[in-house]
Amino acid sequence: MYEAVLLYLQLSVIIWTASAAFTLEVSALETGIDLIKAKDRINKKSLNVSKGKKQKLDKMIKDTSTICDAGVAYASSINDDELRGKFDFSPSDLRVGDVEVVIKRCQDIGKDAIPVTASLILWGMPTGHLAIQIASVKAFELASPRAKAIITTGKSVNKEMVIEYKVVDTQLKQRLDKLVNGYQDTQPDFVLEYYDKRRIGGWSKPPEPPVPPVPLVPPIV
Repeated sequence: MYEAVLLYLQLSVIIWTASAAFTLEVSALETGIDLIKAKDRINKKSLNVSKGKKQKLDKMIKDTSTICDAGVAYASSINDDELRGKFDFSPSDLRVGDVEVVIKRCQDIGKDAIPVTASLILWGMPTGHLAIQIASVKAFELASPRAKAIITTGKSVNKEMVIEYKVVDTQLKQRLDKLVNGYQDTQPDFVLEYYDKRRIGGWSKPPEPPVPPVPLVPPIV
């Protein structure tokens, strides 16, 4: 809506160009919109990074769970409770704790799998999977500090963007709308079109007039 209003005012400059106040307010509206768009780009980057971090976490958990399943099965087959304890984690267990704890847990499981790799393959772990798991842990580890910084910035910018929206709304309602109202007698079409742009989707359709009730005809006796 903001950009539609600004574009219409810019196209109608010949009507209000002689007004210093109007010129100042249109310039302020353009600045406000630019600020919102700039903060929106940062906010979208934050959302994308947050989504990317989650995808890396999910992959790390999935890859580690594959090792855990094979490890528990193998350890159980040889009645080695100590070995089984190193792999006995469900996907939800793997996610418990702070990021650093989760990463360390997955790293340890990968390291514990190295001496028994051949046996884990016999119990369902795909050949070469250990290298895949190590890579996914590393990818999540590298993404975490940078993602945390960007996501934190995004949250802060999102709050700032809400404030900018309120600033532009106030400017429109308390200043630009009032300036436009001054043209009702001389430029009624300009005023009508301005408010059309102020409303998302244009003016609402007028309600249909009520249908008058059909009078009852008394029966012929």
